[in-house]
Amino acid sequence: MTTFALWINSLEALSIAGVVKRYTSGPPLSVNTADLPCSYVTLPRGEQAAVATGPAFQRTLRADLVVLLEPVGQNVQPANFDATTAMLDNVTAALEDLEADSLLDGPMTFAASLAIVEVAKNAYWSVVCSIAGLG
Repeated sequence: MTTFALWINSLEALSIAGVVKRYTSGPPLSVNTADLPCSYVTLPRGEQAAVATGPAFQRTLRADLVVLLEPVGQNVQPANFDATTAMLDNVTAALEDLEADSLLDGPMTFAASLAIVEVAKNAYWSVVCSIAGLG
């Protein structure tokens, strides 16, 4: 059974094409535009349930991976939408390549979407992935 610390560390270390900076100690307090696109992990959570077969408990680990691309007011909407959509493909590819088998006891699943995320009262075009794995 893996730990939350190992789970979060593996997601923070994820190499995503096009990402300039990875924050490895949780969400940033602020972001410099020179560091965009950047990624960080937020909202670690999980649940543990008793199972009738196999080990006594099965733990599901969850977290959100966020990639900030650029401030909402910068560039034009179609360009931002296209860039965010391309990053969605990059994040998906990185998650598919993640060697979660060595870390998890079962399959990893994720749901990804485009979003506007606020950091330090600034809104950013972003990709947000909610990731879950059996640990």
